[in-house]
Amino acid sequence: MGFWRRRRSLRVRELVLEDGAGRARAQLHLDDKDNTVLKFLDADGVCRMLLGITADGSPRLVLSYAAGKGRVEVEASDRLNSAGVLLTGATGQVQAVMAIAGNGTPVVALFDEDGFGLYPEHVKGVRLSDFGPHEPFDWDDLLRRL
Repeated sequence: MGFWRRRRSLRVRELVLEDGAGRARAQLHLDDKDNTVLKFLDADGVCRMLLGITADGSPRLVLSYAAGKGRVEVEASDRLNSAGVLLTGATGQVQAVMAIAGNGTPVVALFDEDGFGLYPEHVKGVRLSDFGPHEPFDWDDLLRRL
């Protein structure tokens, strides 16, 4: 009788959904930094949508286009007490940032396709790479400088 009893949970380290050809199309797992990640992949295995929770509990959504180079990233950071949207062009260069800093200050910054600041005035000509690494994007450094 106990053999047929319905289990209430399934515990696995990773869950992979495959298409008819055996290619991974969705993955649910913990990455090497203990972030909980749900990825949706295209037929070529490129991540086109990511939904995740960082190890500190902050939610993150990433939508990609242009073979994964262009992205829209949305993050609400408990650690920084801030939220932001990052738009990356088809070449992989971050071109727009909109955020609420931890102190409540709204932040908007625009960059050209080469990463040079366009707006606001105090970032004109400043290269975005001067703000720190982009993978993952360094919100701490960017929000401190803008």
